[in-house]
Amino acid sequence: MTLLVSSAVVSVLRAMRHEQGVSAQLLADRMTELGYPTKRSALANVESGRRKEISVDYLVAAAEALNTDLLTVLVRCQLVACPACKGSPPGGFTCNSCGAAS
Repeated sequence: MTLLVSSAVVSVLRAMRHEQGVSAQLLADRMTELGYPTKRSALANVESGRRKEISVDYLVAAAEALNTDLLTVLVRCQLVACPACKGSPPGGFTCNSCGAAS
């Protein structure tokens, strides 16, 4: 199960990085500034799957470096239900919190 969770989290973090137009180098720099020393090559190993697992510390630093919170990352992974819509927005609506559509 650990590998599946790590993989889902990494996919979401990568997607968020791309959505924000943040380069791998900039993310590594931000994570380092936040106290989690990271090199771009290490980030590439995580995002490519060469490194199979990430730590909670990595998740916290990456989320903060991407100006988001852990709950948002986990909801986008669909590992926890969104507290606003409980994973099921009303018919015809999209949840403003997690982006889930019905």
